[in-house]
Amino acid sequence: MAEALRLVEEAPAFRQADLVLVTDGADRFEEDDERVRGRLRALGVRVQGIAIARAPSQYMNLMCESAVSVHDLDPPGEATREIARRLGPP
Repeated sequence: MAEALRLVEEAPAFRQADLVLVTDGADRFEEDDERVRGRLRALGVRVQGIAIARAPSQYMNLMCESAVSVHDLDPPGEATREIARRLGPP
């Protein structure tokens, strides 16, 4: 997420971007994550989360505006429809 923030700050065209965080849930929300989240939000960048084969982690719930759990991406299901809805205009 820190690298994504760096890219957004260096490329003004990304300031209206959505970031998609895909994780297996092996993560922890720490002090530097709070700073990154705050800066992304201040820039207007939305973070959407996808938890693979598990429920969204505490990290995802804190970092992302929304998070879904995906067990199967084919055929499209409710989780993939929800991701598509959230990636549209705010």
